[in-house]
Amino acid sequence: NANDGNIPMMKPIGKQTAKAGEKFYYKVEVADPAAALLFTTDSYLFELDKKTGEVAFTPAKEDKGTHSIRIDAENELGKTWQRFELEIE
Repeated sequence: NANDGNIPMMKPIGKQTAKAGEKFYYKVEVADPAAALLFTTDSYLFELDKKTGEVAFTPAKEDKGTHSIRIDAENELGKTWQRFELEIE
């Protein structure tokens, strides 16, 4: 995922672990959070706050396993993304 210095720079997201039945929270970190950003995801597990990049949900027991998640951050100049693993125990 190349970044030409004008699109958002996301901090790498390492493997995350969540427990079924317990609330999970994660906030995507971006180098210039003052800029207007739009966050999106390809995950069916949760809704991502499109303005803040916050993930907050309680996984169900049917969600157990390892999921590959992509989160995009976009500004007026373009989009960048991070893909990470979310393991639900």
